[in-house]
Amino acid sequence: MRRARVTAMAVIAAVGLTACGGGQEPDEGEAAPAPTVTVTVTETATPAEAEPLEESPTPTPAETTTSTPDPCDAPGLDGFAFIFVTTPTVGAPVSDGDTVEGCSNAFEATYQYELLDGDQAVLDSGFGTATCGTGCVGDFSFTLDFSVSQATVGYLRVYASSAQDGSDTLVNSIPVLLQP
Repeated sequence: MRRARVTAMAVIAAVGLTACGGGQEPDEGEAAPAPTVTVTVTETATPAEAEPLEESPTPTPAETTTSTPDPCDAPGLDGFAFIFVTTPTVGAPVSDGDTVEGCSNAFEATYQYELLDGDQAVLDSGFGTATCGTGCVGDFSFTLDFSVSQATVGYLRVYASSAQDGSDTLVNSIPVLLQP
């Protein structure tokens, strides 16, 4: 710390002597040297004089397509009982004549379906057979036949009936927006 103070004092003394002409008095009749002053001038344009900046185009987000993998193509499904509805998706608008699609691995490849309104009243129902079942994954599709007077929330239920007691099994219930 003491060394730093001594060094700082030496620097201050050297600067002071340099500013005073090195400690030498000018000879008689000699003028003292004029101090040197350096002035730097920076021009600044007023907003009216400034050149307009080039506008860079607004970056747009890269278009990304997110594709949901088809659950019916997932490996290892052959050993499990299930029903997947792939179309329509949750919250999708559904109209009379729309096609429901999916896949299943259900006993004897059979499935049943119901389209319900918000009060659980059945608007459409039916049954069908997938392209494969009882140990293999099969595709299914059916067409809806219903009418509503105004848009409302509804539920599409696709399920299998138990071979033991007839109860609903493998239930897949999807909320949809029913369209008139």
